[in-house]
Amino acid sequence: MKVANRIVAWCAFVTTVLVLLSCQANSLLSSVQDKVREANGPTYTVTYDGNGSTGGTATVDGSSPYQTGATVTVLGQGSLVKTGYAFVEWNTAANGSGTIYAPGATFTISTSNVTLYAQWTNTLGGSITVSTPNYTVTIDGGTALHFTNLATFSSSYSGTATGYQWYMNGVAITGATTSSLSVTPTYGVWQYGTNLITLLVTDADGLVFSGSLAVSVTNP
Repeated sequence: MKVANRIVAWCAFVTTVLVLLSCQANSLLSSVQDKVREANGPTYTVTYDGNGSTGGTATVDGSSPYQTGATVTVLGQGSLVKTGYAFVEWNTAANGSGTIYAPGATFTISTSNVTLYAQWTNTLGGSITVSTPNYTVTIDGGTALHFTNLATFSSSYSGTATGYQWYMNGVAITGATTSSLSVTPTYGVWQYGTNLITLLVTDADGLVFSGSLAVSVTNP
């Protein structure tokens, strides 16, 4: 019986030692990883914003933070949803005027944190209305366009507008500075498939409001 008790005690002792060694090893590994990150320079986060989503959870990048020069693969919408809208893509600006990234695209981390905002298109008709706490911008126009065929869009603004600027896929359209837009989709400039038309309106108080409309461009 004494031998058996000694064996049990010895096994318990060995187990305790192994647990302590494992904890110390994990702590040491974590410390080494921290030191490696410090040696390689600062890191920057990539976060995803639902941008008006009505349900679901924003995508979380498990590889964030990243070091400068690292390659980031853009994630999908995850469980994010917005009633009456369909997810289109991500943009570095909430109003769609920044850089566009489709899920699966890649970009290189620079020297700042990156927030990607979900871009949504309305699924109930050919126009989309973006409501702000004060005013509303509405864009009307067809959503099924063809290369080399003229397309026109009109807009309305519930405030007092002093300036307009239209964007296509986050790039300002030269000369498009009125409340309406006439444009011909061209190869190499417009994407085949989904493109995002955005209008930024500056009001009398110097505030900027926006509306966006996703359109599909195909061959005539």
